[in-house]
Amino acid sequence: MAEGVGVWQATAENPWPRPWPESVPLTPCAALPLTEPLRERLRQIREHQMAEHRAGRPQLVCGVFYDEEVVCLRAGGGHAAYLGTDGRVHYENYGEGFDKVVLTDPRDVASTIVKCSADIGVPELIDLLPARPANGFVCRLCEGSRWESPASTGDPDGRPWCCRRCRGLGWTLAEPSAAADSDAFPPR
Repeated sequence: MAEGVGVWQATAENPWPRPWPESVPLTPCAALPLTEPLRERLRQIREHQMAEHRAGRPQLVCGVFYDEEVVCLRAGGGHAAYLGTDGRVHYENYGEGFDKVVLTDPRDVASTIVKCSADIGVPELIDLLPARPANGFVCRLCEGSRWESPASTGDPDGRPWCCRRCRGLGWTLAEPSAAADSDAFPPR
């Protein structure tokens, strides 16, 4: 971006605008709007997870699992993510001793749900993520799919990755430059 000018210009060295310009505020994400049937399904998953925990599989769960009505989305490597039946996403970095937090940044909520919802058998949670706002643009990397293709990531197992640009939202707040179709942009 040129000094003092609010318009980003593509260059051969930097063909992509910042996906989240600091000058454009990002609205915090409220709790996911869970339906009652989806809440009941999460409660059933929670009952199963609690039974597995009591049987010693897994041996580790965080305090939020006992303190809140949540399902474990993922735990391991010092980090854990949980989805409450109230639609809030909880995150805990237990490996470094940090307190749990409720995620409100839509990028954090989206990346957690996109990466983990299929793991608990509820991929339709992705449909509850924040819709693209009027000032948003379809993500140029994943083209709105929320996923990067294995061909673009080079994943050796051929798995898609949660988009690293939009972090699973399918949109960004970076306006595509008029030069988007120029030779300054690498082919996809």
